[in-house]
Amino acid sequence: MLKKGIKICFILAVLYVLYQIIDLDELILLLQGVSIYWFSLAVLIAFLDLCVMGYKWGILLHAGGINTNSLDLILVYLRSKVLMLFVPSTLGVDAYKTMHLKKKYGVEVARGAASIFIERLLGALSSIALICLLLYFFVKIVPLPFENLAVFSALCLFLILNGVLCWLLINISKLDTYRKSWSEKNRMYVILSMIIGHFNDLSENINYVFLYFYYSIAEKLLTGLAVYVCILALGNVEVDFLFVLAATPLLALLERLPISFSAIGVREGLFVFLFLPFGYGPEVAVSVALILRFSEFFQMAICSLFWLVGSGSAYLQKPKLEG
Repeated sequence: MLKKGIKICFILAVLYVLYQIIDLDELILLLQGVSIYWFSLAVLIAFLDLCVMGYKWGILLHAGGINTNSLDLILVYLRSKVLMLFVPSTLGVDAYKTMHLKKKYGVEVARGAASIFIERLLGALSSIALICLLLYFFVKIVPLPFENLAVFSALCLFLILNGVLCWLLINISKLDTYRKSWSEKNRMYVILSMIIGHFNDLSENINYVFLYFYYSIAEKLLTGLAVYVCILALGNVEVDFLFVLAATPLLALLERLPISFSAIGVREGLFVFLFLPFGYGPEVAVSVALILRFSEFFQMAICSLFWLVGSGSAYLQKPKLEG
């Protein structure tokens, strides 16, 4: 209850600050001029993003020895987007995905939770990897101290992430030594065992794990593309496309901080800083943030239809693993 109160206070504080610095008449004028064409494209890109997320989740599950149907997992992601309206965080969505694996494919709850934990872990690593790869385009607009060294270090970090992931998959069995020292009565014992066990399964198909990893990096570019399309929807606003792609994964990570609900206030504040290098006021930044939110609501409206759709197993074949 205290955490909810703190989040509500944070949201109110940010909204109050934005209210003080924003010209509401200009904000309304900007929103009235939104291009329906670009707005519709933003909704389509966001929809495609969910489809890719569902498909690549299937690759990771298959690499871990869990046989699923690709279209079914895409439908799970489409449905979970609507579910986010009714649950306080992504934990509720993860619980839904875990229970779906149990009900549909007979996967133990602990194993399903372990697979989703690994999915989240690899997703966070892919965000960091994308930031490293695109940092050059960020520092071109927002200079950093020792920017050449920063870019070089970021590229080195990208290679290190790949190396660490490969090492972890090859040597995960060594962690059994630590696991066996835990008491079976410890409530974390089962989930820890499942995580290590699932990593062991993944080590049998390292190439598919890296396929998932690079799919995740590419998929996160769709989020940046959606933001840029929302900017185009405003009309006479010019920003650097590659800068937006480079900044978006960092903003997405910051939005996940547990200080708000659905990043309300956080996204708007971050977008203000996003547009500062181009000389635009907070009205433009908040307009883009609102367009992005509206596109998500339209996306949820479309996704709500997929609660009525079956698994459709006949439409997509299961990915085949080799080796």
